[in-house]
Amino acid sequence: AARPRRRWAMMGSAAAIGLITAVGCGSPATRTKTSSRADFSCKNRRAEYMVTGGFAGPEAGVSVTCDADSGPRIIKYVVDSDNQRRESAHGLGPGEFDALWDRLNSTGWHNLGDCDNDEASDTDPVYSFDLTDDWTSKSMSCAGRTLPFPWDAIVSELDQKAAEYGD
Repeated sequence: AARPRRRWAMMGSAAAIGLITAVGCGSPATRTKTSSRADFSCKNRRAEYMVTGGFAGPEAGVSVTCDADSGPRIIKYVVDSDNQRRESAHGLGPGEFDALWDRLNSTGWHNLGDCDNDEASDTDPVYSFDLTDDWTSKSMSCAGRTLPFPWDAIVSELDQKAAEYGD
């Protein structure tokens, strides 16, 4: 008779430990959240690229900005051959903005300047970049149909985020 009681006691302990662990750790969304509106700060962060002579039109670009009035947002635009600008803007959550900013920081943009792309020709698109945070502000350019790393990563991160909104 002692054996079944010990098994139930062990099962009860295991269930209690599992419940405490689940409550203590929170949901995956809680664990991966990087900030809330209450503790979020824009920190003067802005990242954008503009491409001239590209496939989408004479000029196109994506920027992610953050200011006290509108908060974090992403803006995508295209200027067509009639010089008409089409733009779409979407708000970003603080955690979403911080996650994107972490990926942009991983490119090492703080240490970049203009790229030297030996494969670029005079007729290739030209990408202009502007990135800013509390410590650094960089403007740089890179020409080419295919950009070298890490300039391509900056474009990819911004394009991916803009594509999530379907515009």
